[in-house]
Amino acid sequence: MTNKTTASPMATIIHDILRQHHLAETFESATNFHLRVENPPYMPLVIERHGDEVSVAHYFMQNGDAMRDPEMTF
Repeated sequence: MTNKTTASPMATIIHDILRQHHLAETFESATNFHLRVENPPYMPLVIERHGDEVSVAHYFMQNGDAMRDPEMTF
């Protein structure tokens, strides 16, 4: 991610969430990363990194499968 002065609003929010969980440095240095944030009554929020791609999604279960709703990738 970029620094906060040039970051998009979404990148700033993602960074703030990672910082609150003390995982911002891990996220920046990891090739693969996964964080699941539980916040009832809302659907779990998942932030993932796979190489240069970042995915942010809410998940729900349908017929035993985890479904993304919605998913944003950067």
